[in-house]
Amino acid sequence: MALMIKRGWYVVFLPALISLPLFLLVAMVNEYHNTNNAKRYALIELTNTAKSFSAALHYLQKNSPGITPVNYDEFVDAMASNRHSHVSIFSTDGVLLGDNMASGHALTNHPNEKKQAEIADALKNGVGQSLRKNTLLSLQMRYVAINQQAFVIRVGHNIVIEQQEVASLRYNYLPTFIILFSLTSIGGYFFIHSVNNRLKVRYQHLKQKLHTQTSELLLLQEFGTLLTLSKSLQDIEQVLAKFSQMLLYHDAGRISVIRSSRNLAEIKISWGQENWFSDKNYPLDGCWALRKGSVHPQGPYDRLIRCEHDNDEQSNIICIPLNAQGETLGVMHIRRDNLEDSFDEADRKIAISLAEQISLAVANLQLRDNLRNQAIKDSLTGLFNRRYFSETAEKELARASKNKSTMSILMLDIDFFKKLNDLHGHDGGDAVLRMFGSLLNQITQNEYIACRVGGEEFVLLLSDTSVSEASLFANTLLQKIRDMKIVNNGHNIGPISASIGIACYPLDGDDINELVKLADQALYRAKENGRDRIEFNQEMSLIEEL
Repeated sequence: MALMIKRGWYVVFLPALISLPLFLLVAMVNEYHNTNNAKRYALIELTNTAKSFSAALHYLQKNSPGITPVNYDEFVDAMASNRHSHVSIFSTDGVLLGDNMASGHALTNHPNEKKQAEIADALKNGVGQSLRKNTLLSLQMRYVAINQQAFVIRVGHNIVIEQQEVASLRYNYLPTFIILFSLTSIGGYFFIHSVNNRLKVRYQHLKQKLHTQTSELLLLQEFGTLLTLSKSLQDIEQVLAKFSQMLLYHDAGRISVIRSSRNLAEIKISWGQENWFSDKNYPLDGCWALRKGSVHPQGPYDRLIRCEHDNDEQSNIICIPLNAQGETLGVMHIRRDNLEDSFDEADRKIAISLAEQISLAVANLQLRDNLRNQAIKDSLTGLFNRRYFSETAEKELARASKNKSTMSILMLDIDFFKKLNDLHGHDGGDAVLRMFGSLLNQITQNEYIACRVGGEEFVLLLSDTSVSEASLFANTLLQKIRDMKIVNNGHNIGPISASIGIACYPLDGDDINELVKLADQALYRAKENGRDRIEFNQEMSLIEEL
């Protein structure tokens, strides 16, 4: 019973519940059929009996012309002595002439039955029949009457005989019905059980598929959240290395970003195998995904053309363009080393979802960098602005104090810049500022910080730089400024020079504002002492003594 409940009541009982009404309907039809057959056979039997009695009576009348009505009763008693039938002979007026179930006295007192249905029909149509209760016999009887012109002969029997025949037929077909019902129920059970098992397997498959899709959606959601919080390409690389493997099951991945020059795509993010993409950049027409503007799968059994950047044809690779705001930013490359494990449609959908979110993340980073550069860099020279210097100088001073290291601040001013503007115009002045800014970017590189803090005023922050190192750096810078060749619109502006004031930490103080002020004062002394020179906050001889 517990097994039945576990499997479901419908598996066990549904076949029987379906079969039972069906077999009840069949039984009812069969019962109706058997009842009609019993009635039909009874009518045939009664008719044949009536005809045989009539023939026998005609024969006697023909051979014994003197037969009297009393003889009718004797004839009926003699002919029906061994029968269960009720045999009666009536005159055409409905008077009972003979009856095998009535005595001679009863014949004379028997009521006229001319109006009985079977007698009336026989007198009218030659043959009549009826099913009625005989009040004299107190039995439900079926009668057949035949009009023989000189008399009417009627034969009847108790309806119980028909019912017994139907019951016997019922007992004959009942075992067969039970067997068929059992076979149908058992067969139905196994059929429904098989269908139920298939439905369970399909349900489990759909459930597993739904679980997988739900897991993928949750991973994609978490992936998108972490990408949104990423502040650099390194953060994106860390997120990709973890989540892309769980979603795509691959061996290596690369993200290439198109340079601003729009001529090369440069690998910016890498994870997985390290021996893929030996070149860090490739031409844009070397990737078919960029040519097509859509996903490009490629493998050893794929008929599609392989990209030029793919140097290993024994692998499955898929390239997906990174598009954001109508612009192609780069390409995501995914690789599987298993030759049989090609990228199917489900993999492509997941890869496209990853690429869409990566595109937005890269676009946001680029936009953030652009906005940050606009906020902290001077648009004309490309140097950092005063705001960036104020934020960074405090941090560098704190770091120098913590590490007990030195730091130097250089204030620069281009000599006679106003005369250059008046002589060559603002275009010439802008050209000088651009070239001067380019020189400072070049000489400082990633080691020092160069900022433009005014029209022709600049400041350099040299971390971990002693007084002597600052002096050497400043003299080298002045010489490079003298060697500059500035040309604007075909006109040679000529050589320029600059004056430099220097203040050092911790020699000149430990407050950044004070150091900037001292370096600025040294700059003014350099201008007063003839320009194109360096001045320290303190005398060099005193510095050397210290």
